[in-house]
Amino acid sequence: MMNAEATTLPDAAADASVSSHVVNRDTVEQVKVEYLDGVDDIVSNAPGRVKVEYLATESQEEEPNKNWQESNKISQDPQRQVRLDGLNKFCTQKDLKALLKKLDIDGVHRLKKVPNQAYCFIYFQTPEARFAAEKMLDGYKWKGRALSVLQATPLDPDRFIKRHREAEERSGLPDAKRAAMDTGCSREHAAAIERTVADVVAPLHRLPYAEQLEKKQSAMYKILRTLPIEMQRAARASPADQRPAWAFEWLSAERLREARGLPCPVEPVVPSPLERGYRNKCEFHCGLDAAGNACVGFTLGQAKLGVHVLGDVSEVPSVSPHMIAAAARVQSFVASSRFPVFDKVSNVGFWRLLTARQAFHCGEPPQMLLMVSVQVGEAEATEVEAEFERLAAHLQATPLQPPALLSLVALQSDGPGETANSGDIKLVFGDAYLQERILDMTFRISPFAFFQVNSGGAECLCSLLRSHCGITESTVLLDVCCGTGTLSLSMASAVRRVIGVELNEAAVQDAKVNAELNGITNATFIAQKAETATRNVLDGLSPLEKANLVAIVDPPRAGLHPDVLKALRACSPLRRILYVSCHAPSFVQNAVALCRPTSLKFRGEPFSPKRAFPVDLFPHTDKCEVVVLLERSITTTDCATGVSSAESATVINEPAGTVPTGHSAELLQRACNASQGAKPDHHSDVSEPILKTEAGELKATE
Repeated sequence: MMNAEATTLPDAAADASVSSHVVNRDTVEQVKVEYLDGVDDIVSNAPGRVKVEYLATESQEEEPNKNWQESNKISQDPQRQVRLDGLNKFCTQKDLKALLKKLDIDGVHRLKKVPNQAYCFIYFQTPEARFAAEKMLDGYKWKGRALSVLQATPLDPDRFIKRHREAEERSGLPDAKRAAMDTGCSREHAAAIERTVADVVAPLHRLPYAEQLEKKQSAMYKILRTLPIEMQRAARASPADQRPAWAFEWLSAERLREARGLPCPVEPVVPSPLERGYRNKCEFHCGLDAAGNACVGFTLGQAKLGVHVLGDVSEVPSVSPHMIAAAARVQSFVASSRFPVFDKVSNVGFWRLLTARQAFHCGEPPQMLLMVSVQVGEAEATEVEAEFERLAAHLQATPLQPPALLSLVALQSDGPGETANSGDIKLVFGDAYLQERILDMTFRISPFAFFQVNSGGAECLCSLLRSHCGITESTVLLDVCCGTGTLSLSMASAVRRVIGVELNEAAVQDAKVNAELNGITNATFIAQKAETATRNVLDGLSPLEKANLVAIVDPPRAGLHPDVLKALRACSPLRRILYVSCHAPSFVQNAVALCRPTSLKFRGEPFSPKRAFPVDLFPHTDKCEVVVLLERSITTTDCATGVSSAESATVINEPAGTVPTGHSAELLQRACNASQGAKPDHHSDVSEPILKTEAGELKATE
């Protein structure tokens, strides 16, 4: 039986230890095992080779004060701690405690399961208890897997302090930062003063644009190479009798060696039409700058550290001159207002946020919609109304330089419990929305609606999607997370039917208006959670519509809800998905669900990645959009349409006449070269040491 001291950890602390890492005095260096098998070796159950590395593992649970000295002593004694390897990465702390109880292992001081990893750490009260447990655990078969015990070597508990001190000694404090600290500022406040707004908002702004594209190309290679690795990890976590189902051709060791670890060809990054001043939406915070003056700009520090320093936006390359002028005009008014600016630390103040939206393709001067967010608090309604009128007069007193057609709406919230984007909207002057043109189509954009922040880049994205969707006049296009309908409406004239799903009701209303503005009658938009609406839509399609179904998904950074992934998998006739991702790591996690073998949980044939198209919608930042084409084969039983057994869905290149024309036509040439038979650039990227490929080995390097 387990020692009583091993089970005294409160449930809340046990849960916390599984979910995150916090530095504590019992920090140790653990042994990390990287399996170097390909999927072929996993399926055949061949003995796997391993590579052993040392890595820092930081314990998180907080021991009671009375046991601290003993716990610290144990954490520094290599004879009383082990790493237990070979676990299912989804097993829990509770499962492991049950295993120790089943084996009647005594003397356990503490158990630490590393989240989403196939190992845990066990700390014992005595070396004798550790050696006795090791004999019982090493080689023991649990849930179809053989366990192994490895030695954990302690690290210096003060290593983080020493590293920080050494870094300061090497570089020294910059003059601005040192001067700020000499006046009594905190280190975080001094660091915020040292940085410029451009460094925070546009970290790549000092590099030539061609070099930025190269960095994004390499970053995209590295992220997409993690998809085969994640698939291999999921295969190892599955029961042994199910591993043969993971033997996909695109995951074979030979295929991965040829592609240098990439799951599919990756095209060159499509550049942004505008390198500077490209953003059609910016959110400027209201607060104080480093000198304590009212400022409308971007945040330099973090409010959670007690720092809320703002900086001027005039040097940020992604902000247009029109928005810079609007922010300066509002700042001059806020500085003289009788109401104070908002302080994020204390949650006190009136002026909170200025959101600016600008149209780029609707003539000159451009339309600009300003939305000012305020926290009313105890202010009288008449006072607030009068302040908005004074702001309107200030904005309209003289034309901005450069000029813009201004509209102003006000968003009022009652207290700190509400976000800066919640409350009641009031139109102060002008229109409550603006219009933008994409590929010769008009789109209405309301204050809260999602719209791609780079209008020229959105044209590139729409053209790219249409050229690789494989759409026909019979196609039913499902657009999940459709926003204002930009992507799907640009293809509506070439398909039979468009169905858009979006949670934001304002965006759905905009999408319906956009369909009317452009004379589109075959589009339907649903304001509902994607996980609910997707399943309902798919269930309501006729067999003929399902047989011609193509899906576009454009989720937020967190990716698609698991229920959406399951619904897409379960719709067997769906053969092609174009996944538009603004955060490639989220795509990788979603792709594992879409590409893993069929099971009770994931019904329908698995998809496989066919081609990836990076699109730079965010110049001067480290972010990059990516479109990934996912396809699967179908059989006659999947949809009663007479399609021959195992017919592939691969349609990479459409006739040139199907590609819409617009501002982005010349920018798509690079992306389409490989589709015409040219070798992808990733074969020539031999200088990037990401993989080790010898006899089926695949490994990611940091």
